[in-house]
Amino acid sequence: MDKDRDQDRKNRFAWVAAAMPLVPARIKALRQEHGDAHVNECWKRGVIAGEPGWFFARQGSVAIGAPFVGKEGAADWGGMQLQPDQVVVLIKSPAARGSHGAH
Repeated sequence: MDKDRDQDRKNRFAWVAAAMPLVPARIKALRQEHGDAHVNECWKRGVIAGEPGWFFARQGSVAIGAPFVGKEGAADWGGMQLQPDQVVVLIKSPAARGSHGAH
């Protein structure tokens, strides 16, 4: 059952790599830096649950996740104009789990 659920989840978000081809490499780097468990939690809370300040990615005009608020949201990555080859991937810093810190 868990295998089927994991495959369904992968299929549901397959469009991300097609629409934002630079984002998966950045997520891979964040996994190497912070570990799979932390990045998975950020994805689940920011993308799946829509909690602000956990995960936000944008390439060009395509975005996924919930925007960051407070100091980290000051740059307004959601409204900023990015070129198709520009990418932003923000996750909550492991050190800032009790706050809204981005990494």
